[in-house]
Amino acid sequence: MECKKRLAYFLIFLLSASFLIARQQENPQKESLAQKGKRSLIRKELLSKDIKAPQPPQRNIFSPRRSQTKGVNANPVEIPQNFQKLQNAIEQQAPSRPALNLSYIGYIVSGDNIIAVIILEGDVLAVKKGDVLAEGVSVGEITPLEIEILGPDSEKKKYSIQGDEE
Repeated sequence: MECKKRLAYFLIFLLSASFLIARQQENPQKESLAQKGKRSLIRKELLSKDIKAPQPPQRNIFSPRRSQTKGVNANPVEIPQNFQKLQNAIEQQAPSRPALNLSYIGYIVSGDNIIAVIILEGDVLAVKKGDVLAEGVSVGEITPLEIEILGPDSEKKKYSIQGDEE
């Protein structure tokens, strides 16, 4: 029993000592805040007053990468004498551009405009006169029966409307 009393007194002493120590630690903080007054949330001393111009970029991220050997001096490629003739022969042998995978499936009349509904390479698109479909390919005239596509060399190709014919 005596042991329990001593233990209770010891615990009470420890609790009171811890409260006293905690209270003493709070007072210096409150005093230091009162001395400084109101502090700003922004630490202005960390803001740089010197405005530096940005450095130019090391490389253009949109250009294709060059080889990693900058120090190596590569031999220049010699162009053969008959290069122009070879290039013309290759261009003549090259097959013409493949036809577009395009289907004219419908149209919408809106006031004076006609909007065509097409399937281009698997994507459904609503296009009007003058819209660009691909590089060098644009939409020409649109009628309820057909759509005209202008190719890269101003070649005209007409696609008929698909669906049930009555």
